[in-house]
Amino acid sequence: MCRIDCPIGFQCGEFDLLDRAGFTRIILTTGTLMPSASVSRHTIAQTFAELRSVRRIALMPFISAGYPDLETTAALLPALESAGARMIEVGFPFSDPIADGPTIQESYTRALAKKLKLADVFKTIAARRNAVRIPLVAMVSYSIVYRFGLDRFIGESKASGFDALLLPDLPPPEARSVCEKIQAGGLDTVLLVAPTTTPQRRKEIAALCSGFVYYLSVSGITGSATSFRKICRRMSAR
Repeated sequence: MCRIDCPIGFQCGEFDLLDRAGFTRIILTTGTLMPSASVSRHTIAQTFAELRSVRRIALMPFISAGYPDLETTAALLPALESAGARMIEVGFPFSDPIADGPTIQESYTRALAKKLKLADVFKTIAARRNAVRIPLVAMVSYSIVYRFGLDRFIGESKASGFDALLLPDLPPPEARSVCEKIQAGGLDTVLLVAPTTTPQRRKEIAALCSGFVYYLSVSGITGSATSFRKICRRMSAR
């Protein structure tokens, strides 16, 4: 499946599940972009600096790792960059996803049913990282990180080519020490702000983010937004 986010994490659309044939059509239509060896990868900070300079927003697609299979995940990375993505959010399948709607839940369930392992995701990203210049953001439940081991997860994420960890279920003040360790390991941190988050707590969360702040568009599951413009105006006012 695929979800589209704006540069601060605003979800603006969620597509229905596609079978492999559907993903193949996307890949064949967009083609693949193979960066020159002389072109360095873009950091998140560089990406947003470039966007601000021309007053543009970013296309940040979300893909579920391992759905419909790892081969498709690998092929989608350069295909999405070629199609105009400025960052890609890679979701780590989890049996109890946080606030994800039925589409993402189903993609996670199907990926896990194939016995997907963390090592498989890291290996797939590492194998294709040189084919992609744009930042890659790992969206992963802290439950997974904790069980795997924080230091180990940071090391594997950095080695495979991720630029940031987006942790949807790690609130402050508990997040402080974790975010400091992640940033010390060379990765950016991204946390969530909801429409119901108080102004003071937003400041606390923003202070812990080094990549960007992920603003939840609605107080509910993903895919439930009905009016993009109304939500954008409300978000901008805050």
